[in-house]
Amino acid sequence: MSEYSKSKNNSTGGLLGGIVLGGLIGATLGLLFAPKKGEETRKQLKKSGEKYFKTGKAKVAEIKKKELDPRLKTLEREAKKRVSEVEKSVKKVVGDKSPKKK
Repeated sequence: MSEYSKSKNNSTGGLLGGIVLGGLIGATLGLLFAPKKGEETRKQLKKSGEKYFKTGKAKVAEIKKKELDPRLKTLEREAKKRVSEVEKSVKKVVGDKSPKKK
C-alpha cells in the first residue's frame, strides 16, 4: 500500500472519529443545558413521534390505495387468465389420453 493510501485512510478515520466524537459531545451538552426538564422533553419527543407515526401511516395507506391496490388487481386478473389457460391445456391433454368408451 502506498504512503498516500495510508495517509488518506488515516485522515478519513480521524475525520469520522472526530465527527462521531463531536456529535456525542454536542448531544451531551444539549441535554445538560436543555431549557426544559427531562420529563417535558420526553413528552415533547413522544408527541412528535406520534405525529410522525400518524403521518407516515396515512402516507402508506395513500400509496397502497393509489399504487398497490391497482397493481394487485392487475396481477389477480392475469393470474386468473393463466390458470384458465392451464386448465384448458390440462383438460385437452387428459381428454386425449383418456380411454375411449365403447
